[in-house]
Amino acid sequence: MEGKILLIEDDADLGVEVQWYLERSGFHVQLVDDGDKALMLSKKQNFDLLLVDVQLPSFDGFELVKRIK
Repeated sequence: MEGKILLIEDDADLGVEVQWYLERSGFHVQLVDDGDKALMLSKKQNFDLLLVDVQLPSFDGFELVKRIK
């Protein structure tokens, strides 16, 4: 299984744990900690899945998804 996942999570401990699990399951995971970074990265790369925290420092996850769409 080789999917690319963008994981947006501002809780560092939780983000690292989720990233670890997903990578052990065969996925390529890019972890970022705020919406601005995620938005910039999503414009540069294609991802198969976005895992988005709803409460982010710059703006919420719902707004992030709207901006990416």
